[in-house]
Amino acid sequence: MRQLARALCGPAVALGLALAGCATPPPAVPNTAGPLIIVAVAEGASPRGAAGAAARADYRRAGGYNGSDGALDALSALESEHQLVEVDAWTIPTLNWRCALLRPAAGGDAAALLERLSRDRRVALVQPLNEFRTLAQPDSAYNDPYVSLQTGFAAIDAAGAQRASRGDGVTVALIDTGLDPSHPDLQGRTAQGQDFAGRMADAGGERHGTEVAGIIAASANNGIGIVGVAPGVRLLPLRACWGGGAGQAARCNSFTLARALAASW
Repeated sequence: MRQLARALCGPAVALGLALAGCATPPPAVPNTAGPLIIVAVAEGASPRGAAGAAARADYRRAGGYNGSDGALDALSALESEHQLVEVDAWTIPTLNWRCALLRPAAGGDAAALLERLSRDRRVALVQPLNEFRTLAQPDSAYNDPYVSLQTGFAAIDAAGAQRASRGDGVTVALIDTGLDPSHPDLQGRTAQGQDFAGRMADAGGERHGTEVAGIIAASANNGIGIVGVAPGVRLLPLRACWGGGAGQAARCNSFTLARALAASW
């Protein structure tokens, strides 16, 4: 369970993901600039106070807002005690956790804050907002941009596996930068996704998601590009990374990745 938790709210999300993503129209995305931390508490982490015990109006308890009273109480108390401001919050039902993206007070000791929170019994997980870069190399690294992809296809004997299954009827969630649904190798195979990054990309910066989508699902026997490992699957793009410009690695962080992972379930 702890390993799964790290994969949902922490650095481990950068490893072993099937990447990609996009969405239109994108929802409002909070500002993740500056020092931020992620705190998770158990749903129902503290008992609900008796009627009239706290005469506090809280917009988060309005209808339609996720999170149990116990989890909201615990987060509210932590924010008050440690001078934290909530930027956004979401629930991971599989773990029964309520996660919050929080902004510490300016000029505070970040290391000391994390240490205090890590020792608090109400806190299931706490860590700084981590940022990751996709495993991309500049265009100049290869003479042929597809040669490494085709070598991998042969190394795992994907052609042999396709004699048994091409992935028809399966939907694959792709967590990465945006992808181009009009690409001839992907046309008609992309479901409506979501955008958890919400940042303007530099020219050419969103290509990583399209490239990874091609590795997974590029159409076979159409005379174009490469052959995907599972050319029969449907793609669900979940954009959690944003482009850094042509030839540069795209970036994402533990907040956008956790939101995309939660949506993929």
